[in-house]
Amino acid sequence: MALAMRDGIEHQVEQLRIFPYSGREGRAKGSREMVVSRTPFIVVYTVEDTITLVRVLHGAQQWPPHGEDSV
Repeated sequence: MALAMRDGIEHQVEQLRIFPYSGREGRAKGSREMVVSRTPFIVVYTVEDTITLVRVLHGAQQWPPHGEDSV
């Protein structure tokens, strides 16, 4: 089960190469967020010259941390 979940996350992250703006505008300034299908996880990333993964977090986690408003 864990391997299938990991594979699903990796597959969706790979899709960002083709559709970097498919995620919504993020809660942290300058970030974007993609909800990983059929999981409770959210991928936080930025799009500039390259796509940078900031973190993968559980949807129930506080993001961004208190007192921070940018990545």
